[in-house]
Amino acid sequence: MPHGDKLGFVILNHGPVELMLQSRASVLADVPALAREVGKAALFIEVEDLAPLRKALTGAPKTFEERSTFYGAREIGVRDPDGHCVTFAQFGAQPK
Repeated sequence: MPHGDKLGFVILNHGPVELMLQSRASVLADVPALAREVGKAALFIEVEDLAPLRKALTGAPKTFEERSTFYGAREIGVRDPDGHCVTFAQFGAQPK
């Protein structure tokens, strides 16, 4: 996926497994707070339903507010106990 005149991110597939690699510039444009964090990992996990996660993640530090994306996902972004970003995404979800 382009980001301006450069590559923003790429998704590699092998069977049911996907690996996304994203440039720091692309992250900065999407979630600015994450781009400044050197050495942190970010996970993107697709789920069938965000509803049970909303309750389970109550009180977890947010990376960003729940949102709808241009690529058709509804997402919740939180931090794990070590400060890494974990994004849960439901595709085809209607806005909350």
